[in-house]
Amino acid sequence: MSFDGSCYHDGHDRDEAQLICQQGGGSLAIVSSEEEYDFMVANFGDDTFYVGAQWNGNEWVWDDGTTIDPNILPLLNLPDGDADNSCLMMDAGVLTPTSCDIAMGFLCETPETPETPGVCEDDDDMYYDGSCYHTGSDRDEAQLICLQGGGSLAIVSSEEEYDFMVENFGAGTFYVGAKWDVNNNEWVWDDGSTLEPGVVALLDLPAGDATNSCLMMDDGVFTATSCDIAMGFLCETPTVCEDDMSFDGSCYHDGHDRDEAQLICQQGGGSLAIVSSQADYDFMVANFGDDTFYVGAQWNGNEWVWDDGTTIDPTILPLLNLPDGDADNSCLMMDAGVLTPTSCDIAMGFLCETPETPGVCEDDDDMYYDGSCYHTGSDRDEAQLICLQGGGSLAIVSSEEEYDFMVENFGAGTFYVGGQVG
Repeated sequence: MSFDGSCYHDGHDRDEAQLICQQGGGSLAIVSSEEEYDFMVANFGDDTFYVGAQWNGNEWVWDDGTTIDPNILPLLNLPDGDADNSCLMMDAGVLTPTSCDIAMGFLCETPETPETPGVCEDDDDMYYDGSCYHTGSDRDEAQLICLQGGGSLAIVSSEEEYDFMVENFGAGTFYVGAKWDVNNNEWVWDDGSTLEPGVVALLDLPAGDATNSCLMMDDGVFTATSCDIAMGFLCETPTVCEDDMSFDGSCYHDGHDRDEAQLICQQGGGSLAIVSSQADYDFMVANFGDDTFYVGAQWNGNEWVWDDGTTIDPTILPLLNLPDGDADNSCLMMDAGVLTPTSCDIAMGFLCETPETPGVCEDDDDMYYDGSCYHTGSDRDEAQLICLQGGGSLAIVSSEEEYDFMVENFGAGTFYVGGQVG
């Protein structure tokens, strides 16, 4: 939806939620027993989220193809679905039919790894009976997804914008871009501005507190909420492309610059990879030498400094054979196994380094070395998912003019486009 120079996209519908769960190796959660239902209510009962069932016209069917166990049907007390409400959500501990197109949180269920039975890698996940459960998105994840799409969580700058949001998204439950300033006792938008007095009166906002320092819209009403609850979110993205490039009615954004890459690594509990020894370097070349990606160093004007604040070990400097950086090339990438200065603004892959669960990486595609798991991002599926979350898709080339535009504006980058062998 468009309003006053911005496009609005309200987070994850049901298809996007399932895709994100599958990207993490799981699926939307199902309820296979009374014990599992009790677990979900006890641990996620305050949230509103999709679960993995759909109405087939006659009955509810879990996404794995099974029907709901008749023994737990009385417990779930499920009303029938219909054509407009063919998906299933849990809202305040109650399973309820809902539209599949509403933006809300979701509950992923991911099988445990044989190497770490009974353990979930993410401390925020909950373990139950062979699976790890994760609700998404919390407020930080929501803002990250908006930023990746070239926007930010929506703010309300006028009565007209408020009316637009209520009219078009009022049925949803989602984060907007404000936080409670506990020092000044006021709501502050994410762009640093405070709420206009007229908007404050219109929104009729309650005060926040340390526990409820984020802001959501729920059925058209703005309410203080915890920042850790999984729910939908409303992104606001300029229709004028700003930092993006415009061509023939579309905005083009070339993936992850260095700041975005580091942010994504940190969201996963790690950071951009550093090289602390020759063995470290040899591991990276052997396993990721065919890729092009950012690593965790920057040029400070005199020397290369790793993101943890340490300088490069002098004993491995001859091995790395690093040229000096400069103002235009103050970041570091590995390209075909060679560490090279580069601009921090070019879109490319990146290598995250995440502390281990002893000796094990949860993702089968990650590589383990010396206490850390290494993950290059983004692969093609992740790239497409991020584009979809931003309301677009991987770019295609539909004309010679579009090709020339892409070469001229993004030719220095290395990135996926939207074609595959049929």
